[in-house]
Amino acid sequence: ATGWNIPRDVNSGVPSIKSRLQKWGQIQLAFYAVVVPLWLRYFGFWTMIWYWLLPVFVGPAPLWYLQIAEHADCTLDSNGLTNTRSVTSSWLVRLVYWNMNLHAEHHLYPTFPFHALPEAHELLRGHLKKVHSTYPQLNTDVLHKFIPAQMAGLPVA
Repeated sequence: ATGWNIPRDVNSGVPSIKSRLQKWGQIQLAFYAVVVPLWLRYFGFWTMIWYWLLPVFVGPAPLWYLQIAEHADCTLDSNGLTNTRSVTSSWLVRLVYWNMNLHAEHHLYPTFPFHALPEAHELLRGHLKKVHSTYPQLNTDVLHKFIPAQMAGLPVA
């Protein structure tokens, strides 16, 4: 375990995590309500597509596919063997993602350089509770198993 004590209750803190998130969401919506019309007026529709919307879908969207599922269906405690998962993925994903597919190892030993994570994975192999072989398999499991179980209020295994 990492020993980190990170509050997971959205109502914790003063102001609460929930109220801070709501405040920043409102600020972001207000920003868009002002900036988007001004951008369209002064720079045009295609510059907004080219400089904002296209980068949003080409940059972060593929990372969401990789990153969102790394903590889904994991425990909400400080046990690094169960609160995140690793994906033993293809060589291309490992190369581009700098071995961050070995996410449990990264969380357990955040100071390890990326090139040492495969060795850490081999040493921890029998101890990790959440390991998948591919991202398509993982995301399918998240959509068809974890989300329905979470919506039903079932505990994380």
